[in-house]
Amino acid sequence: MSNYYFYPDKTPEWRYQRFDATTTLALWTPRTGNKFVLTGLHITNNAAAGTFAIFLGTTDAGPNKVAQFTLAASSSIAPVFGPIDGSGANYILYGRPASSPTSGFHVTSTGFEDTL
Repeated sequence: MSNYYFYPDKTPEWRYQRFDATTTLALWTPRTGNKFVLTGLHITNNAAAGTFAIFLGTTDAGPNKVAQFTLAASSSIAPVFGPIDGSGANYILYGRPASSPTSGFHVTSTGFEDTL
C-alpha cells in the first residue's frame, strides 16, 4: 500500500533489495541533495520465521530503529503506516533480518524523493 494520492506533484519511485544473510543493507539511498519519503513497504520472507528491522541513519554502523516486523515462514506483509521522512542530510533507510539464508527476505520500498 502506498500513499501517493497525498503527494500528487511527486514522482513515485520503488527500490528493491534481496537479503542473503543477516547483514544491514541500504533499502533507500537518496540522490545527492534529496531526502526520501517512504510511503510503503512490501516484505516477503522465503525463509524460516523471523524478524526484519528497519533503520534510519547516515551509516549502517549506528542507525536508529524505526520499526521491526515479525514474519512467519514463507509469508509476506505490507504494513500500513504514515510517511517516514528521511529529513536529515545523508539519511539512508536500512534493513536487517534476524536470520536469512540465500534469498531469504525480499523488500520493496515505495515512496518519492524531495529536496532538503
